[in-house]
Amino acid sequence: MKMHAVMDCVALVLVLAATAAARGETIDLSKPPAAPIDATLGMGGPGAKNPAGVEINVNTQYLTLGGKPWMPVMGEFHYMRYPRAQWDQELKKMKAGGITIVSTYVVWIFQEENQGKFDWAGNKDLGAFVQACANNGLQVSLRIGPWVHSEARNGGIPDWVVEQAGKGVRTSDAKFLGFTRTLYQQIFDQVKGQMWKDGGPIVAV
Repeated sequence: MKMHAVMDCVALVLVLAATAAARGETIDLSKPPAAPIDATLGMGGPGAKNPAGVEINVNTQYLTLGGKPWMPVMGEFHYMRYPRAQWDQELKKMKAGGITIVSTYVVWIFQEENQGKFDWAGNKDLGAFVQACANNGLQVSLRIGPWVHSEARNGGIPDWVVEQAGKGVRTSDAKFLGFTRTLYQQIFDQVKGQMWKDGGPIVAV
């Protein structure tokens, strides 16, 4: 462990101890922590292995990759808002800055502005963006909405969906779910074969 990481851990322990003391509580560090418990959250496991047999898992204390503790660092990049010709350069900068997972929204209003007319070309090419991440040794967390925090009108939901679904938007309304199902099918058609289990970089959805 690097010295600055050790100092950060020491500082955290001191802060926790001071907080506990202010509340009249005590922290006992004389005993080793309880062993982590596996398979409690229903995520990861054998179904999250890539073709090379590297498994993503999670226990009650931390994530694991290939059976070892894993502390990924995630950074956000909205592909459709950046010139495609510059994706590679920017991804390299992210990696150089310590990012290991690129998180990206699929903003529905950008991909299907008009009903039934999906646009996955140019800057909107999700599949190409995921591949660009893979080419740079970066994993991907795919954020598929349908509502997204992305400074987009309607939370990224197209105007035509809002008009047609009305109060059913962002509910279990059958019409809204039907529109969303079409979106999800389109998304997964774009990233087919790029999931972790297929040998691709997508480690989370």
